[in-house]
Amino acid sequence: MSPAPRAAASCLVVLAALLVVGAPARAQDGPGRRSDEAYGGLTLHHTAPRAGATLTLVVQGGVPGEPVLLELFEPTLGPPSLLEYVYDEPLRRGLDAAAFVVVDEHELVTPWFADERGLVVLNVELDDPADADRPIFLRARTDTAQSERLHLHVHPPQLVIEAPGALQRIDLRDGRRLDPAIHGRGGLAGLALSPDGVEGWLLRTGGRLEVRNAARWNSMLRAPFAAGADTAGLGASPEGGPAFLLARPLGTPFAAGGRLTFLDERRDSLGLGPMGQDVPGRRWDLTDDGLSAFLAEDDLAVREVDLAGHDVRGAFVAGLVGDASITDMLVQGRTLVVATRRLPGLTGGTLTFFELDAGTLSLSTLEVTPER
Repeated sequence: MSPAPRAAASCLVVLAALLVVGAPARAQDGPGRRSDEAYGGLTLHHTAPRAGATLTLVVQGGVPGEPVLLELFEPTLGPPSLLEYVYDEPLRRGLDAAAFVVVDEHELVTPWFADERGLVVLNVELDDPADADRPIFLRARTDTAQSERLHLHVHPPQLVIEAPGALQRIDLRDGRRLDPAIHGRGGLAGLALSPDGVEGWLLRTGGRLEVRNAARWNSMLRAPFAAGADTAGLGASPEGGPAFLLARPLGTPFAAGGRLTFLDERRDSLGLGPMGQDVPGRRWDLTDDGLSAFLAEDDLAVREVDLAGHDVRGAFVAGLVGDASITDMLVQGRTLVVATRRLPGLTGGTLTFFELDAGTLSLSTLEVTPER
């Protein structure tokens, strides 16, 4: 970390002497949840706040070339990388320290200028080890407009595993256990974070869905939702957050069709094909933007679902003649890769590549039998 961010933590006291006449009074309303609705003409957008990744913040609705003030609330509580960025970036553009306004020790204001599209774009590398588990409270304003307050929570890349009496979270950066563990009855069937990182959505085995405070995992935000015993998992993406619950009824000799229930305010349901065949790897995957999902049905069928429009876009058959079932699938960028295996007793399988933009298929044979 450069000397600037180290100074930034203490600069809140030093810069207090640099208050300019007419500096805005500190707002009294507390930090709120992110909203995509413009308030007073300005809207704040963001990518998923993940430690080790780039956090992009976009202010929309400014006047090209005109100043936009960013208010960072409780800056010393937030990720050090963000404090470094908002302190260093204006200096690199030739603004001196007097351009920073400290309303008090709880608020740091920095000036930015809207580009020709009326946007202010910040790309913050969250590469400081101390960035994880830090909150961000932010607002943008001009002389005539302001955005709603943005509340984000930065999470480390983590693995959640079942342990005796609890679900344990593991930091994938260094392997250490994260506190607190997640207590409660039932095992783990799926877990997702809201796009702002503030909420954790936990699906228990047996179909109970819990919404928890993702900064304090043992704090329940909403009463559990009973999704049904045949619920197979929770579909989610980093940018789109929790998207759907997938029910997979079983039965002999033929399974009933699957059912997808959307987790937005509409809570629509969508009927799918049978899903009785076992898939040892991923049965579904989502695009990074959370707008589309692909699901494995029986008989090598892959179904595409429009998550924004709540509709089925179509299906294609993966694999080659002699393949029996799908074993795994993965969206990599704008390509969906589907692994299939041969009939019982035969060795080998196929990788099917579906190009999302072009809608084309290509295949590659495998000499080994894929599992995941």
